[in-house]
Amino acid sequence: MKICKIIGDMTSENAAERYPVAILCDYCYQADAKRGDDAQVVSSEEYKSEFDVSCEACYKSLKEEMDETSPMTSD
Repeated sequence: MKICKIIGDMTSENAAERYPVAILCDYCYQADAKRGDDAQVVSSEEYKSEFDVSCEACYKSLKEEMDETSPMTSD
């Protein structure tokens, strides 16, 4: 998960409205990066909390993302 500043309402005088913060899973973050000049993410940093949050684009939870990236163990 990443905490991202994204392009928002550029006509606003409020910086928080021009560049709001969104939490994106790694998949949605990478998909946005592939959009090239149409990308919405301006800057990002890793999400470093243990609170379970959800991606604001696809609603995947942090737990679901961690389960996908953790190595599978076989019994």
